[in-house]
Amino acid sequence: TRLFAATLLVKALGLEADAKAKVNTQLSFKDADKIPAASVGYVAVALEKGLITGYNNNTFRPDQPVTRGELAALLDRTDEQLPDNDRHAITGKLKAAPANGSIVIVKPDNTEVAIPLDPGVFIFRHDVKSAPSAMAAGDEVLVRTYLNKAVFIEVTKTAVQPTVTTETGEYNSIALNDKGKINTLSITKNANNSTSAIVLNVSPDVVIVGNPALLKLGQSVELTLTNGLVTSIKVV
Repeated sequence: TRLFAATLLVKALGLEADAKAKVNTQLSFKDADKIPAASVGYVAVALEKGLITGYNNNTFRPDQPVTRGELAALLDRTDEQLPDNDRHAITGKLKAAPANGSIVIVKPDNTEVAIPLDPGVFIFRHDVKSAPSAMAAGDEVLVRTYLNKAVFIEVTKTAVQPTVTTETGEYNSIALNDKGKINTLSITKNANNSTSAIVLNVSPDVVIVGNPALLKLGQSVELTLTNGLVTSIKVV
């Protein structure tokens, strides 16, 4: 909400003492009665510092949700007043989904940086506020940090989601590459009273599920393909 965002930014600037000193400020907004007494000082400081403003009809709308664009603008205004060593804006791609309360970003120069997530981090994906679990590896992000923790993350471009398909058939043969890993896999498929053989490219990280010793001519297999590459061979 606008009230929560204003309070958070005042705290980020280290102005809690100022906010407490202004707890008895008489705010002139028509809806001032909707602002809790304990939050009045924070709103007063946020207004004084130009972090946030009211609306043309003299309302503050404390409970109104903050949009992605509004929050980005609020952070821009706060940035101007934060010490340079306290704030950073980082862009890049997520190396993996968030784990253990942090994210790893691959920056444009291919260096990596791990960033802990602030408990109150704002995350926008598809222009809506999202949970950390909504982010995916490959998402392009803009991250704003405060005291070395991510406080705002905007997914500027979502990762292309992998296409996962399955194939079933009877095992024919495999071909290995020069490193001794499976390069291609041939299976025979029976469909519509006809038999056909197909050759599929195999991922270097392919996983064999079941007993590999059973992988012999004519053995039934179930294949999982990710973006056209076999990533799993299940011996059935």
